Amino acid sequence: TILYSLAVWLLGINVIKYTLKLLLSYHGWMYEMHGKISLRTKAWLGLIRIFGGRKPMLNSYQASLPKLPVPPLRDTVHRYLESVHPMMDEDRYAQMSQLAEQF
Repeated sequence: TILYSLAVWLLGINVIKYTLKLLLSYHGWMYEMHGKISLRTKAWLGLIRIFGGRKPMLNSYQASLPKLPVPPLRDTVHRYLESVHPMMDEDRYAQMSQLAEQF
């Protein structure tokens, strides 16, 4: 009986977790007109409140959020070099570019 109860409890927790993960991947609310909320978004908000609890803590949705893609290292280094170029003279920038390529 204890194992059965534990299995049901774990199943329930995982169903809530993966349902929240699915719900939190919805981005349709960002593309709606200001002031007008569609029926789909209202239903989404209701489901978030049902599955998320009444007063969620700050990091309570952390495990349910979708994973973000990691940008390629080459793009990150390129953006870094673009951002520091205005703050450096040409010699220092050339040195920094060489270090970035070695990295």
